[in-house]
Amino acid sequence: MKKTQKEIQKIVEDLTCRHGVDFLKAMSTGNIANTLNISRSLASQYLNELCKLGRCIKINSRPVYYFDKTQLEKKYNVTLTYNEYYNMPDLIEALKQKQKEPQDFFNAVGEDGSLGYCISQLKAAMLYPHGLPVILQGERGSGKTFLARLAFEFLKNQHRVMDKACFIAYQFNSEQTSDKMLEDLFGIHSSVKKQTGFIEKCHNGLLYLSQADKMSLECQQRIADYINTGQFTRMGDSEHPISSQTRVILGVDTPSLECLGQDLLLSIPVHCSIPPLTKRPAEEREQLVRVLLNQEQKRLNCEIRLSQSLFTLLGSNTLGLNIHELKNCIRTMCANAFLNRRRHKACA
Repeated sequence: MKKTQKEIQKIVEDLTCRHGVDFLKAMSTGNIANTLNISRSLASQYLNELCKLGRCIKINSRPVYYFDKTQLEKKYNVTLTYNEYYNMPDLIEALKQKQKEPQDFFNAVGEDGSLGYCISQLKAAMLYPHGLPVILQGERGSGKTFLARLAFEFLKNQHRVMDKACFIAYQFNSEQTSDKMLEDLFGIHSSVKKQTGFIEKCHNGLLYLSQADKMSLECQQRIADYINTGQFTRMGDSEHPISSQTRVILGVDTPSLECLGQDLLLSIPVHCSIPPLTKRPAEEREQLVRVLLNQEQKRLNCEIRLSQSLFTLLGSNTLGLNIHELKNCIRTMCANAFLNRRRHKACA
């Protein structure tokens, strides 16, 4: 393959990965030729050759569009039968008909990019006999709880937990007393109060402890003891140890792990760092915008369109938003647009 043809293939691959079928202007022969500063006829020749080799998808519209076949199949989780389509509606229909529902970690934007190593560690920890405890470290709003939920879905899809097993997310806060934390997690059994703790409720399932940096030292020590022995006792009843196979993931918002005691740190072999949204690649931020917009489309049962400038702004790191803030921003915009649409219909 000639050097220029390789460069064209790389450009089409990058554009398809970044835009999918959402920004057609970028996928035209003219734009691809201008990007490499070559003639349109030469770009067309090489693109048609790539199409014949099965590496590109060609749309025989006016103008003609090209997409990288591998990236398109990967992005939309499909297997495309043809290398040429008469127009864009035909391609989009093929994408819809063949599309499969992604499972567990494939739902994470960046699962093969910035989150690839973290997800591989989570998979290893979940598949290890009886599981390994994990620390997920990242800024607030970076997606730690979401990844913990996907880890539980992964366990179910790999048949490592029973159907009745549950996922529980528990959040610490600085206003809780140490006794309250211990009662919630380990339960209490006394003459005046009986309460089952989350570790016992989550037997054979997955317990996610959010904001573990706010955990008291006494609670940290009890968690470490449980991880090391597989047993715990309820508050007020130290004579009857209870065995459990609850897997544990800790979420930490702070950039340092100094907030956790050495005994707890030494009992958790898997540490995963999650980058903030502003530090993730542009194509992942833009893909996340598409995912969030698609969620709102399903919620509102209508198509949502953005200007290219607004889409670019939301996908940039200029706003400095985390994932939760971006989701709320998009939801607020869609709610306002939905309200305006209803007003216009009422006035018509």
